[in-house]
Amino acid sequence: MRKAHFVSLGCAKNLVDSESAAGLLGSSGWAISAFPEDADAVIINTCAFTREAREESNEEIKALSKKISPDAKFIICGCLAQKEKEKLFEQFPRADAVAGSADYRHICSILQKLSASGAKRRGRVLCVGKADFISGFSVPRLISTPRSYAYIKIAEGCSNHCSYCAIPSLRGEFRSRTENDILREAAALAEMGIRELILIANDSAFYLK
Repeated sequence: MRKAHFVSLGCAKNLVDSESAAGLLGSSGWAISAFPEDADAVIINTCAFTREAREESNEEIKALSKKISPDAKFIICGCLAQKEKEKLFEQFPRADAVAGSADYRHICSILQKLSASGAKRRGRVLCVGKADFISGFSVPRLISTPRSYAYIKIAEGCSNHCSYCAIPSLRGEFRSRTENDILREAAALAEMGIRELILIANDSAFYLK
């Protein structure tokens, strides 16, 4: 069975995206590995909200590049990918794919394209689209937090466009999930035995507005 390893940096919203990507891979027959060294694919979900966050993302990418198998597929996704796009291929030659902050939903097709190019490739995939997607109940999700709690993303992005904030350019315009979709996910998580549900968004006060 093919194995994938995830590293999620930054905020809880990024973690939910990583859990959704892991759930999509799990539904496609992949197992999740706790170790990058024995994984067939390594996915790092980066943060780029502050200079310190960008530096942490860069350092973690460098560290992973040295750990992973030469044949493993290495995918950089998240906010740093949304910001830098193809520049990351120049900065990190080991990268096989770059996927934007909302493009984790394409993780299965990205890996299929990389596999089709062969193990001795360096065929690369750039998948950075408009950040306008928000994961819902229909997207499988592999919870990685302790079983006592889990996050529920109720909205994504921000439309305020403050001059000092990068969120709109990194995460897109504000969009909300429906109440029914959120309640369905909450019920499913409660059935799993999760006792505390933490609602998150870039601007939770703007929900449904």
